[in-house]
Amino acid sequence: MKLTLLRRAKEGGQAIVLIALLMVILIASVGLAIDGGGMFLLYRDIQNATDSAGLSAAYALCTEGDPIVQAMRTAELNGFDNDDPNTTVTITRTTDAATSEELIVVDITAEKPSYFIQVIYPGPLIVSSQTTAFCRRTAGASSDIVNRYALRSLAQPGECTASPGWDIRGTRFTIDGDVWLPNIKGNVEFSSNQPNPELRDDPADILGDIYVGEDSTSNYNSGHTGLNINEELPSSAVFGPSDGWVEEGGDNVIDYNQPWPGDLPYDMDYFRPGGALDLARTDYHDLTPACSSGNKVEFQDFGQNGYGGFFDDATNTWQPGIYYSPCELTLNHDGPDMTGNGVTFIGEGFIDFSTPPYNMTAPAGLPLVVSNRQSSPNPNHCSEGQHAIRFNADSSYMQGPIIAFRGFPAFQGNHYTFDSCISARGFQHNGNDGSIYRCQPSTGPDQADFGLRE
Repeated sequence: MKLTLLRRAKEGGQAIVLIALLMVILIASVGLAIDGGGMFLLYRDIQNATDSAGLSAAYALCTEGDPIVQAMRTAELNGFDNDDPNTTVTITRTTDAATSEELIVVDITAEKPSYFIQVIYPGPLIVSSQTTAFCRRTAGASSDIVNRYALRSLAQPGECTASPGWDIRGTRFTIDGDVWLPNIKGNVEFSSNQPNPELRDDPADILGDIYVGEDSTSNYNSGHTGLNINEELPSSAVFGPSDGWVEEGGDNVIDYNQPWPGDLPYDMDYFRPGGALDLARTDYHDLTPACSSGNKVEFQDFGQNGYGGFFDDATNTWQPGIYYSPCELTLNHDGPDMTGNGVTFIGEGFIDFSTPPYNMTAPAGLPLVVSNRQSSPNPNHCSEGQHAIRFNADSSYMQGPIIAFRGFPAFQGNHYTFDSCISARGFQHNGNDGSIYRCQPSTGPDQADFGLRE
């Protein structure tokens, strides 16, 4: 009898050990599921943060910004910075000797405490991610688009058949650069009947080449488009190119059946809040809170007594920066010249410059004005409908690309100069003594010039 009781006592002790062991395994399994899931989520967040920081740093490299500051700022916006004792963010700048690419290496390491899994691993759980971003500083695919064309249509051949791509009227209008059109239609008046630039009264002179996407008979109106075109008038004191720029002149021929230049190197998402531009710039300002019930933002809203204090009412001057508005943006002032050096205006709707004169320059590598307003839902109406951007340009100077992704800018006024290559579905002009030039070379990188290494 004593032997049997002893055996049962030993068996009871074995069961306790087995149950304890099973409990450890069970808790470890729960910990693996819970703590492992937490580590996966943390890794995903760190990976997104390193990629975003790398892209913003690469963009800063290509635009002469501070890549270290931009990368740190972007990492912080994504929830990781060195002020957190559990996080380490390291940014390293280097150069690839083989490709001459400038590189930014972003390392983020973060740790989280263990919970259930600490029964088998009491230490902290560490997650890290690394990404390498590059800036090539090459001419890039967009250099031809940015530097070659003074005016280029974003419409493709076969579009703009109900209205012209470019509706140009007025006198003594000079375009110093190439032009690309989907077709010849309507009031595209490119005739030249005065060889002397100072004396001519013809509608337009093109100091570059004209490329047309369709043949010469497609939507052609000989009553509006002269064949005596002069694409290579000499420079003059009145109509010469801007300082430091040498005109090419054209070949006196309109070239038909030319390929579409292709998409711009960026779309509207690039310019919106949360996009690459926002992540890369510390001076990006989202003006959404300033949109009134009338779905309009006016320049007064940004004065010292308004939203942000970005506009100086006393001097009529904008603070340098990027300004995005999801609603109509009205820059109609009532004082002296409105000035903005190093500004970009981005709008989902109509952008209005109607009380000249204006004196505006864009930041290096960025457009001056970007609009996403759709002028017409019909792809065959390219210079009719609602303006995307309106300029009353009397005695004004503008420098920097102008983009209307889904519409057309309308120019009126006299004696103005725009160092502003224009990319839009269409274009309207009615004025005298106006000049539009190609954008200067090296206006900035396109998106193909920077990115993440795989």
